[in-house]
Amino acid sequence: MGVVLFTQGHADDAIEAYRKAIALAPNYVDAMNNLASALASKKDWDGAIKIFEQALALEPKASDVRANYASALQNASRTDDAIAAYRQVVADNPKDAHAWFELGHLLHGQNKFDEAITSLQKSLELKPDQAEAEFNLASSYQEQQKFPEAIAAYEKGLALNPKNAHALYNLGNAYMSQKDSKRAIDSYTKALAVQPGLTEAQVALGAALLQSGDAEASEAAYRKVIASQPDNADAYFNLGNALFNKRQFAPAADAYRESIRLRPDAARAHYNLAICLQWLNDEEAAAEFKEAQRLDPSLKPPK
Repeated sequence: MGVVLFTQGHADDAIEAYRKAIALAPNYVDAMNNLASALASKKDWDGAIKIFEQALALEPKASDVRANYASALQNASRTDDAIAAYRQVVADNPKDAHAWFELGHLLHGQNKFDEAITSLQKSLELKPDQAEAEFNLASSYQEQQKFPEAIAAYEKGLALNPKNAHALYNLGNAYMSQKDSKRAIDSYTKALAVQPGLTEAQVALGAALLQSGDAEASEAAYRKVIASQPDNADAYFNLGNALFNKRQFAPAADAYRESIRLRPDAARAHYNLAICLQWLNDEEAAAEFKEAQRLDPSLKPPK
């Protein structure tokens, strides 16, 4: 009855039926698993976790129960416990592709990239056509600055799901790290076609256009961001770079000043402003160099 009620969308009635079944048979692990899953469907993570633990105390090797338990722990933001639970799931059932994926995803979130890569690769060996697993794998490679591997994984994922704007944006970043501005521009453009409001992709597109030598298009990209987000410090900073490349030093200085107004502790903005002011023979340049060095001692005034 509980199964039928839950299938029909009556979670509360199903929970009542499962509880009655367990009252009649206190060691009924399947009923406990279903009860906990029904509680999880209502986002009662603590209640679900408690019931899953009772079921596992009776049947520790119930891999489906432990997998559901790990998921509840994950949703309850008990990450360390969820990782431990998923490790047990894959130890008991090494062919559980989903558990390997979730384990890799959690390990990535803890910056354990080597372990994340291993888990995600195992998931993909068992079930190759997983776009999200490829994206997670690519991101782990990217964090380790293994850009060719990251690019290959992003491309595989995008072959399965070409409309993932964030994956396209991250692929563009990987290409930029390889100084391949042409492919980066293509990736950022595709990301914006999917999600026009993805501001970080618009900013990155401007940087890629500038790297490719198209300062005019780069300036237009940054002005588009500023039109919709007038408080975007990165857009003003990069606009300054585009204008500087066009040797428009006074407008570039104004853009850097606006970026500094929005983010006063940005050392590179102070430094670039100082360079502009030096070109303009403005004595304020020395003070800006000094502030840039205070914020980042590695920034030295050019001779």
